[in-house]
Amino acid sequence: MPLPAAAAQDADVQLVDAPLLDQDGNAIRFASEAVGEHIVAINFVYTGCTTLCPLTSATFGKVQGRLKSGPTDDIRLISLSLDPGTDTPARLKDYAARHHAGPGWLWLTGRRGEMEQVLKGLGAYTADFRNHPPQVLVGDGQSGQWTRFNSLPAPDRIRQELERYRAARRRD
Repeated sequence: MPLPAAAAQDADVQLVDAPLLDQDGNAIRFASEAVGEHIVAINFVYTGCTTLCPLTSATFGKVQGRLKSGPTDDIRLISLSLDPGTDTPARLKDYAARHHAGPGWLWLTGRRGEMEQVLKGLGAYTADFRNHPPQVLVGDGQSGQWTRFNSLPAPDRIRQELERYRAARRRD
């Protein structure tokens, strides 16, 4: 029996330009460099999770695979750590490798204060990261338009939303 389609809703987000680290230990500013002018899908994970996060990461892996059929320089996947105290760049790199993350999929962590600011701006902060809800954000760094899924959408649904933002750019 197929799962019901994940409901999408417009999202009001505030991109914080906090300094973070990617999975290779490179400094990257969240709003201006990680998101920048890209169309992005963002998920929220922590490497010690054994339930929801592996599913979300596997879903993003499938999205990445489905995007390979066309040009994707304008599309980026971003996984943000909910546990920056544990999720070092090296841990994220190992976790990313387990999910076959390729170029264009950033895994970001940082100091706790900066990560909290970024997560709060995205409406994804929770005081107890172990009890975070499943959610995915898809948006356009150029237009500032965002969609929130308060569940785990199917890979094709995420890809469709990314393509919808891409098509909107072509119309403008």
